[in-house]
Amino acid sequence: EIKSGFWYYFIPLVLAAVLNLCTRFAVSKPHLEVLLVLSVVSLEIWTAWMCHVQTQDWFEYNTENKYTADRFTQDQLEVINTDLRRILSGNAVAVHLLYSLPQMLITLFLPGDYLILLLSTGCWVLIMILSPNITGNLVFAVVNKCVLCGLFLLFSCFVKFLMMEQHKAEHELRTHYEASITADNMLNHSLKNKMADAKGELEMYLSEFGGSDEDKTRLLQAINSLQKGMQMCQHRNALLKLSSGDYQPRLSPMSLEQFGSSLIAGRDVRTTFVNLWARFDVIALGLIFENALSNAFKHGCPQDAQVAFIISHAPSDA
Repeated sequence: EIKSGFWYYFIPLVLAAVLNLCTRFAVSKPHLEVLLVLSVVSLEIWTAWMCHVQTQDWFEYNTENKYTADRFTQDQLEVINTDLRRILSGNAVAVHLLYSLPQMLITLFLPGDYLILLLSTGCWVLIMILSPNITGNLVFAVVNKCVLCGLFLLFSCFVKFLMMEQHKAEHELRTHYEASITADNMLNHSLKNKMADAKGELEMYLSEFGGSDEDKTRLLQAINSLQKGMQMCQHRNALLKLSSGDYQPRLSPMSLEQFGSSLIAGRDVRTTFVNLWARFDVIALGLIFENALSNAFKHGCPQDAQVAFIISHAPSDA
């Protein structure tokens, strides 16, 4: 014979099916949090109610045709029934307290978690008090539920504290990052202006004073180096994106001879540039060749750096 409590076990399956259907409709998706809250509260009430129902089902199963008046006196039957109901209600309370743990854990991630925990605890206590099947274990049921609720409330406070600290740290990091970007922009702008001033002063010096050809060559190399530094300052945002992995290549047509000449400005380099136009990322490729040339001068032979820079094309591309 199927007990009445058997059909109640399908309620969580029905709730899960309803939630699954709600996730498939655009109308209900904005209200999923509300539906989850209602489902958790319903499951908490279901758990307390099932404790009442299952205690009765277990009692009927264990006493059916076993303890009859022709075998025991009335006083003995009352004692047996009282003890058996107390044992079975204790088992039912313990089992359904375990059943309530998943709902309480989900509650921590829902809005209004404190209110849901207090509401579910109140429903549990009310059903335990009103249930005629929970005899001798009322204090056990109420105290353990309150202890569980208190522990989850403390855990919820701890989780919220960690989340607040993380949010505060992220906000401070974002603020410091924005402040550093602003300061870096100011420094970059000031550096570019100072380099422009130094370039202008050197050009004025060359126009007003003579000097040997070697001196003029050195000063022209210094002017070209300053010009290159100013170009690097202009490419600062692109370099930031390149270092952070957010850089998107931008292909643009450019003369290879002009590209190579801009890289060797301010350096004594033997060059051979093919007279062709090509489409490539000037910033990224310029940064690569700039570092290659700098390393060639620094780590090759600083005393007599005989560096050659050749741009040619493969015979198959002619």
